[in-house]
Amino acid sequence: MTLGTVDRWTTLRARANSFATTRLGPVARAATRVHSRHPDSPAAVLITRFWLSAPVLRLTVRGRTSGEPRTVSLMAVFRGPDVVVIGGNAGAPRTPNWFRNLRAAGEATVEVDGRSWPVLFREVRDPAEVEDCRRRFAEVYPGMLVYAAHSPRVFPVGVLSPA
Repeated sequence: MTLGTVDRWTTLRARANSFATTRLGPVARAATRVHSRHPDSPAAVLITRFWLSAPVLRLTVRGRTSGEPRTVSLMAVFRGPDVVVIGGNAGAPRTPNWFRNLRAAGEATVEVDGRSWPVLFREVRDPAEVEDCRRRFAEVYPGMLVYAAHSPRVFPVGVLSPA
C-alpha cells in the first residue's frame, strides 16, 4: 500500500489528527485521555467508529520516570498472537511517550474487548520485519502512511508478544 492508494477521507482525517497533535497539543491530549480512560463513552465510541475507523486496544505500561501505570488507546494491529505498534504520534516530531515507556519497561498489558493479557515488548530492527509490520499496520489504518509522508522522523516499530 502506498500513499497514492489512500482515499481522500482517510487522508483528510489523518491530516486533521496530525494537525491536532502537532499544533493543538492540549486538545489532542484531552481527546486521548477521554478515549483511554472511558473507552465505552459516547465520545470514545464516536472517535473509534467514525474518526479512526479501525479497531482499538488499550495498552497499559509503567511510566519510565514516574513508575506509575499509564494507559493509552492504540490501533489494534495483530500479527498472529502478537500486536504490532508504531510510534507514529500522528506525525509529531517526537516519539510518543507510550513508546518510550515500552522501551524502558520492556513489558505491558494489552486489553481488547474486555480481555487483558501481559505482553513483552521488542523493538523491531530488521528492515524486512519493519516493512512487514508497517504494511500490516497500513492495511488496518492507512492514515499512518499520511503521517509518515509528512513527518520529519522515521517511526519506530515494535512488537508486543504474549508473556
